[in-house]
Amino acid sequence: MLLQWTLEAKKWQLLVKPIAPISMFTALSAIFRGISFSMATPNRLGEFAGRIIYLPNGKRLAGTSLTFIGNFAQLIVTLLFASASLFLIQPFFIATNSSAIFLKLTFLFQCTVPFLTLICLVIYFKLGSAFEYLFSFSIMKKVKSRLMLLEQLPAHILLRVLFLSILRFCIFIVQYFLFFQLTKVSISLYDTTVSISVMFLWLAILPTIAFLELGVRWQFALILLGGLSSNRLGISIAVTAIWFINLIVPALLGVFSVFRLNGENPSTYDEKL
Repeated sequence: MLLQWTLEAKKWQLLVKPIAPISMFTALSAIFRGISFSMATPNRLGEFAGRIIYLPNGKRLAGTSLTFIGNFAQLIVTLLFASASLFLIQPFFIATNSSAIFLKLTFLFQCTVPFLTLICLVIYFKLGSAFEYLFSFSIMKKVKSRLMLLEQLPAHILLRVLFLSILRFCIFIVQYFLFFQLTKVSISLYDTTVSISVMFLWLAILPTIAFLELGVRWQFALILLGGLSSNRLGISIAVTAIWFINLIVPALLGVFSVFRLNGENPSTYDEKL
């Protein structure tokens, strides 16, 4: 857990460095607060508020946009892995005797997700042009001065953020594989990578609330892996353990961080920045 959230904190630290240099500890605290804020919001939208709470008032709008960029990079990685996995997943559905709807959805995703991935990559590496176009609208000109930095994000920072996102994704896959071994689920690393990549795609598409997401994860994991292992209980336990370690524990740490923040003077922090 700590390693993958440290990578996410490094992404956040890297993105906000031009507007508000922060320590790794502060970045990690912001990540945990973001998780705690996001637990009861659809698709974790509350994460934005949790992350920018320590930023100076004049930097919070840019911080919100930078949070989106970091999440967008992680989405691109999910799409990249899913694009390949979608062409390898069909035998999993056949093995589980899944309904024809999953085969039809897989075919639809095979036709659309690779193109969507390509479009997202172009947008990601052309953020300067995208924001320049966005700022051309009169409604955006009022906040242009606060967001000008977004037009100038260098490619090497975007590449580093994308690389850190790939590392995070790989750690997630390894987590699932290790927990499957601990719960006596006989699934190879290859099968784990293919199935969990598709599961992450489904979770990214389906509107969910993180606190109530566990049941959805169970269903997806059993659909994807039920035909490869008869140990359905082990699959459910592994999914539950990872959900608890990666979301509930950080959310609790984030709550503690919020209480700690309430006892501090925000202006003091602004001066440090």
